[in-house]
Amino acid sequence: MALFINLLAVFVSLIIGGTIYLDRSFSELTNRVSWNDRHVYNKAAEYNAASCKVSKAIPEACEDSIVDDSTGLVYFSCGETENRTKWFPGCNWWDKEGMTTNSFYVYDPETRDFEKMNLDYHGEFVSHGLSLLKDPNNPDTRYIFSVNHKSTGSIISIFSFQAGTNDVSHVGDIKDSRIYTPNSVTAYVEDDGSIAIMYTNDHLFRKGFMRHVEDSYGPFMWGHVGNCNFKIEDGDIKGLSCSRVAVENSYPNGITHIPDTKEFLVADTRLGTLSSFKWDVDTKSLNLQHSTPFGAALDNVHVIAGTKDVIVAGFPDEKQVFYKFRNMHDKSIKVESLVFRANSRDNYTVPHVLQKTDGLHGLQVVTNYNYLPKHDRLLGSSVCSEGILICDNIYGIIM
Repeated sequence: MALFINLLAVFVSLIIGGTIYLDRSFSELTNRVSWNDRHVYNKAAEYNAASCKVSKAIPEACEDSIVDDSTGLVYFSCGETENRTKWFPGCNWWDKEGMTTNSFYVYDPETRDFEKMNLDYHGEFVSHGLSLLKDPNNPDTRYIFSVNHKSTGSIISIFSFQAGTNDVSHVGDIKDSRIYTPNSVTAYVEDDGSIAIMYTNDHLFRKGFMRHVEDSYGPFMWGHVGNCNFKIEDGDIKGLSCSRVAVENSYPNGITHIPDTKEFLVADTRLGTLSSFKWDVDTKSLNLQHSTPFGAALDNVHVIAGTKDVIVAGFPDEKQVFYKFRNMHDKSIKVESLVFRANSRDNYTVPHVLQKTDGLHGLQVVTNYNYLPKHDRLLGSSVCSEGILICDNIYGIIM
């Protein structure tokens, strides 16, 4: 009966040109994921959020942020909310009136100050996932890698700056036919000294009716992880080579590289899993080691500075997120958010709930968090709401 209902829903959707949302029955039917296993924390009380406040020092929406281990500074890439909610392919928003050039901001946890950086670039730049890398040949140079949803297609843009300065320049773009629905990116250095990235394609279909089918009747195992290898010489990208390295993902969202290892972690939104992969550079394959259900839809994943542990953003009920995306004008809609910590000593298989909020802090759809252990401080930001969530005394211990 469930199969008949879903096939009928797809058929009716095709006729009316809209989408009928029956995610639960299809997910249960395929046995790829249990509905209950993805909603463990739905409607649970707020936890560890009493110290949180929202700073409007960045009056924009920031889907992701990154921490520079060596300086402790935190970098955000943000866009005006009005523009972002018009054009952001990651959320299936396609109004080109929202096309703009996003900005970079830097946060100093010592002074608690935010400052807008000077970006010497005026082309299309709609940022999504971010990664930061120290130049292997110049310890003062930093590269920011950003998913960039341009009107002509999504790419990975590379920017550079000198550590401790606020002047950012555009190095170039990574373009490849295998990069079509990128969500997140993580940069690292291969053993031969070349620079490489892993990125996630969270959908098979970029837009249109089949994108709606993919969102509404999944989870389908249509996402994948890709790899690109290259060098940056004389301010240019050279020797670019890209390939698919891990398939059979549903909605691979955040990805991060564990420092000084061959391990990568991928957070899957639809399956609610955090998966560990090991990179084999000789065979160009990313091999699955294990996958752990976290009990919620997952988003970005970040390494905690100075450790190999990670922070993972999550949502107790992903239907709230998609409903919010379809009703951005309705300010009454609240989206619950979760913060998980997963530790290296547990092989990232034990989700520790660090915080749970119910959206009443005014920041909806919090897509990323970073934890600063030196200051016992948690930072969060959203793909579609302006401001930065700042929470002190998370553990009650300044490390």
